Amino acid sequence: IDSYSRKQASILSQFRTNHVPLNQTLFRIGRVESPACPHCGGVTVETIRHFILDCPHYAFARHHLRTKLGRKAGEIPFLLGDKEGAKEFLCYVGFTHRFK
Repeated sequence: IDSYSRKQASILSQFRTNHVPLNQTLFRIGRVESPACPHCGGVTVETIRHFILDCPHYAFARHHLRTKLGRKAGEIPFLLGDKEGAKEFLCYVGFTHRFK
């Protein structure tokens, strides 16, 4: 994690430990009223998987990730655990503007 900024290292650590400030977690600790994704009409819980792989709102950012990593872009352990995967994953997070 040495080559990442403090913010990037924090985000990567949060995803690796499942303590991400997405609505599923924020709802569990009483910070938001619903675990639903803010972009999916209140029907889908905003989980790590939903944020990274499924949410249509982030399709453009996800396309960039797939262009860079191919099939591995759909493998969460690769994105969070591999040096190349983590680098591209952090770019994806930046493109989404979800944690600004």
